[in-house]
Amino acid sequence: MGHEGHKRDVVAVIPARMASIRLPGKPLADICGLPMIEHVRQRTIGCKRIDRVIVATPDEEIRRAVEAFGGEVIMTSNTHEDCIDRVAEVATQLDTEQPIIMVQGDEPLVNTFSLDILIGTFSDCGYHCAVLVEKLRSVQELFSRDVVKTVISIKNEVLYFSREPVPTTLYDEAKDFVRYKLLGIVIFSKDFLRAFAMSAKSPLEKIEKIGLLRLMEAGYKIKAVLTYGETVGVDNELELKRVREIMGEKV
Repeated sequence: MGHEGHKRDVVAVIPARMASIRLPGKPLADICGLPMIEHVRQRTIGCKRIDRVIVATPDEEIRRAVEAFGGEVIMTSNTHEDCIDRVAEVATQLDTEQPIIMVQGDEPLVNTFSLDILIGTFSDCGYHCAVLVEKLRSVQELFSRDVVKTVISIKNEVLYFSREPVPTTLYDEAKDFVRYKLLGIVIFSKDFLRAFAMSAKSPLEKIEKIGLLRLMEAGYKIKAVLTYGETVGVDNELELKRVREIMGEKV
């Protein structure tokens, strides 16, 4: 799969569901007059390396909202526990071997520059998967189980994902250690998604509740790419309020 001029054709899939545990119905939460899912979709469409954007959902409410703005929707099973399973289901329906970038439906501040950098790095790194990461901002994030800590090597290869504050916080050497968190933006080869869909949950995946560990445990390597600009994944009301403020809405 080579370049076509400066462009690399990629399909974007935005998984979204109404049954969020911490913030039910969040894909349709209003932000400056648009549902959150539409902010994500419009920003994703803005990346010139992406030539098709699909919202993957099991929910009719989301389908209707997306189609009202002219977006493309593929309905998926409502039994998926991991968002990558939802993306993999869509991938099996696509008659293409293009890489697929997952942009989770709760990333309304995703920027096209970060998407472009992630896609460009993926096309050159030779890996089957690359993820967008961001530096941790606070001690609260370090100890939050909602935040997936990402340990990377000096070659920017992912060594491990965890919901725990890894590596250790117990020693003085750890005080100034730069720590990273996983964002909901991941690019996969079609082969990676096929293998993911065909594999059983791994022991580490079950413990950490992080789908990417399934194939890491099987030996797949994952490249980490640092994001640009501020990114806020919305998991709760406080983060939703923060996004509204960043976008200029007075609440």
